[in-house]
Amino acid sequence: MHFLPLLREGDRLDSAEFLERWEAMPSLKHGELIDGVVFFLPSPVLYPHSEKHSDMSAWLWLYKESTPGCDSGLDCTWVMGSFRNPTFSFVFFQNMLANRTWKGTALRALRN
Repeated sequence: MHFLPLLREGDRLDSAEFLERWEAMPSLKHGELIDGVVFFLPSPVLYPHSEKHSDMSAWLWLYKESTPGCDSGLDCTWVMGSFRNPTFSFVFFQNMLANRTWKGTALRALRN
């Protein structure tokens, strides 16, 4: 049996090791790898943030639905290379690839 060390803030990892450890920790909701360093992000829960988040989500969805070739997402990690896995509250893509094969590799949704 293979046991992985837990992710800790400040760990220095490459992208593959970060994602492997993250998948092994289902209780970890928000984390990212920036320049090879692990950071944990607090979850904002105050109403003003929540209200703006809701408004922005609705606006992105309406724009995506009315504009061919666009796609959007919420709370995802974008694998940007060997040492960068930043987390974004919102993502928006326009005319990336006609067959959308990027969806399974470039984006990974955060657990809710």
